[in-house]
Amino acid sequence: MCFCEHDRLFPFFFRPLAICFLWAAHVTSASGLDAPNVLVLYNGDAGPAGDGFQIAAHYAQARPGVHLLPISGIDSILSGSTSEEVSADGYLSVIRPQVLSAINGITDSIDVIVTTKGMPLRIDAGSQPAGSTSFSWKRYSSLESELTRIDSINSLDKMGDQFFFAGFPQFDTSLGSNPYYNSGGPFVRLGSDPINGDIRLASRLDGYSVASVNAAIDRAQKVFVVPQGQYVVADDDPTAGVDQLADGGGPGPGLKNVLTNANQAFVYENNDTATTTAPGPVLGYVSHGTNDGTGGLESGYIQNQLQFDLANGAVFLTHESFNALSFDPAHAQSQGLIAEWLEAGGTAGLGHVQEPYNGHDNVTNEDLLFEMLLPANGALPGESGLTFVEAAWNATRQLSYVNTVVGDPLMKFQAWLPGDINLDGTVNLFDVAILQDNWQEWGTFAQGDVNGDGIVNLFDVAILQDNWQMQIGSASAPLAGEGVLVLDPDTGMPVVVGSIPEPSTLLGFSVFLLVGLFCTARGRNR
Repeated sequence: MCFCEHDRLFPFFFRPLAICFLWAAHVTSASGLDAPNVLVLYNGDAGPAGDGFQIAAHYAQARPGVHLLPISGIDSILSGSTSEEVSADGYLSVIRPQVLSAINGITDSIDVIVTTKGMPLRIDAGSQPAGSTSFSWKRYSSLESELTRIDSINSLDKMGDQFFFAGFPQFDTSLGSNPYYNSGGPFVRLGSDPINGDIRLASRLDGYSVASVNAAIDRAQKVFVVPQGQYVVADDDPTAGVDQLADGGGPGPGLKNVLTNANQAFVYENNDTATTTAPGPVLGYVSHGTNDGTGGLESGYIQNQLQFDLANGAVFLTHESFNALSFDPAHAQSQGLIAEWLEAGGTAGLGHVQEPYNGHDNVTNEDLLFEMLLPANGALPGESGLTFVEAAWNATRQLSYVNTVVGDPLMKFQAWLPGDINLDGTVNLFDVAILQDNWQEWGTFAQGDVNGDGIVNLFDVAILQDNWQMQIGSASAPLAGEGVLVLDPDTGMPVVVGSIPEPSTLLGFSVFLLVGLFCTARGRNR
């Protein structure tokens, strides 16, 4: 915010704020991942007209510098009822060699591999073959989870062997264990697993249509978190299975504690009634889905029961076995699907392509996810936590497993710039227009209640003035050309005048603002 010497003497609403611009936008991130570290795979058999290429091209526009790779031979190895499956041999003989060859030819460090619509979703290793020494054979895994271990899993036996030491991740060195799990810091590929070979991170850009996926990509580009203006919804149920929604029964501190520490508004319920509404835009949704017991969520609940206004960046994580089983709109099932969440305006999700066997070691831990994703309490405008792909895999213990991550891997939850009502990263005329439309009305943050007192008034104007024409990413100076935000002496409404007023005018404006605040306060207290 803007601080001048006289700020020590006068309350914030009694300053000529419009000409005090010493605040410099401060943008930092705990992550070192960037576009050149990302390799995007698409089905090359379909050519430029294919869904995968269209999505990859759109993503390359959103994240300049990513590398694109067509994978040939995909159409001949796809199988399953929705053509979203491939055998272990198909992955090992067709997909893996092409990806490794491309990585070896790229000078940038490829730390993240992204798949797109048209690439396989699930890998079938079949039944455990005779002579296999696997301790714990599992038939299925997601393509994205296998790609995290692309450097070390090079055989059917290694792929099907998903053994790990349950409950002891700190002592586990098996291929199925994620060395990055619960590390709490940014991902560094080199040296990430000195025993089994370095891992990579992976995510998927998929949905019911190219338009749906591209819209989710667009929503991921500017995600600004308003701690008391957006909500994380945690719909727990006392009859449901193992989870960490409330008390930190898993490795993390518990989702309620994470959200409280981040000063993030949330809705938490632990009863048989489904939570389907929130007081404001929803930034994250965690529940047991249709596994929440009688009287709760039913088949089709994302479209038919949830009545959320989804904020940019909205993440979906449910304890449902098959919530990433398909991205085919013709596929129907009783449990919720990430694809349905994206259709409803969501941005990202974490799910399973097959039964994960719910437990702390088997599914993504929501408390660790949001702990790594949300900006810290008190973060400066533009500061963020880890990227989405880092937070997701930091919260997921198993690799070469059925878990998958869906969404832009480089998405960041950034701390908002106070006064930025429309969340475009700038305080400008668009935000003033929202104030004018709802002036002196009771309302929410999205309607201009910036300070959270429930009404759009002079206190909100003062916050906009404090950061007027500032933008996330600006080096120091404000934007130019939009004039000065003041109150119209005749109507009392916030308006923008074309030039900076003379000091005498500013003094008169300050007195007018002070009187206005006094009158407003008296009127509300009657």
